[in-house]
Amino acid sequence: MTQFQPSPTNPPSPRAGRIAIFVPTMGGGGAEKVVLHLCGGLLQSGRAVDLLLKEKSGALLARLPAGVNVIDFQASSMSRCLPGLVRYLRQTGPEALVATMELPNLLSILAGQLAGGRTPVITTTHDTLSHTIRTNTGSATLDHILVWLLYRFAHRVVCVSRGVADDLATYAGLPRRRIDVIYNPVITPELKALAAQPFDHPWFAPGQPPVVLGVGRLVAQKDFATLLRAFALLRARTPARLVLLGEGEQRAELEALAERQGIRQDVWFAGFQANPFQVMSRAAVMVMSSLHEGFGMVLVEAMACGCPLVSTNCPHGPEELLDGGRYGHLVPLRDPAAMAEAVLAVLNGDPRRPPADWLRQFEVDSVTRQYLELIEGGA
Repeated sequence: MTQFQPSPTNPPSPRAGRIAIFVPTMGGGGAEKVVLHLCGGLLQSGRAVDLLLKEKSGALLARLPAGVNVIDFQASSMSRCLPGLVRYLRQTGPEALVATMELPNLLSILAGQLAGGRTPVITTTHDTLSHTIRTNTGSATLDHILVWLLYRFAHRVVCVSRGVADDLATYAGLPRRRIDVIYNPVITPELKALAAQPFDHPWFAPGQPPVVLGVGRLVAQKDFATLLRAFALLRARTPARLVLLGEGEQRAELEALAERQGIRQDVWFAGFQANPFQVMSRAAVMVMSSLHEGFGMVLVEAMACGCPLVSTNCPHGPEELLDGGRYGHLVPLRDPAAMAEAVLAVLNGDPRRPPADWLRQFEVDSVTRQYLELIEGGA
């Protein structure tokens, strides 16, 4: 862990070969998984990587590849990272600073300007700001103003899907041509090895009914209530079982709904699983029932595991990731009947699996190259 000395009077020019990534912590969320994979990809490319954290915490810390230099700002809040971030940029002068999630994005742009503007700042946006800022903060107007004022000073602006990019262009008042779309780095050799690990559960034994899978936090956004209702419709027509991987505030409510639907004995609330891929590789179909997403990482993970897909056509991500329905069934939001029909179609022989060429755009090497092209192209 690096400790800072007073910054030099004259900031160094950007130092080729060292890339900094700024994220609050290394918790187990999708953005942190992206950071984990990008760190590995950059190291494999020969770059040195500084991982800047508000605090050195999170379940994914233990999975960081050897060689990542973790810099702990030891800050009690994100805003208190700003002085340390400015000092880091002045002292170290990395080739680029890649920020992920909105507050780190804003702080990175501001720090870059305060440090003299020598380090290119690349922001990455993972969700639709017009929705997340309005619903998740108490100061939506101020946040909107800050995004509008600061994002135009970013050297490059990256979004994880075209839908998110379109939303950001409108929300931040940026020309759409200024926004690059780079999909998340999801597929790793480790994923494939984890998917191949044995999974000993009687529901997956030969001759058992097909297993429908749902993966994600048990929260309103994921709309597992619709999946449970769809499964009840499916279960009335054919033997099947449902496995839900994840924890969240709605667990008791969803368990009660399963009881009311008369399907509780065929639903396994499996909780958080450190290795969901061994389940994905054995399920007959995975369903994503979300009301909105920025990308839908679980869809790519399932495709990489060879699991057929049904997904709501929610904003934003599924339509892009599944190529308009070619590589998975897309259904309307909050429509249990349509969801049940799509699952039945998969079970009856319409899996719509993608070719290997489609999946390469989600591999870590491919995504890392795209980030390096931005950096090396004068980011």
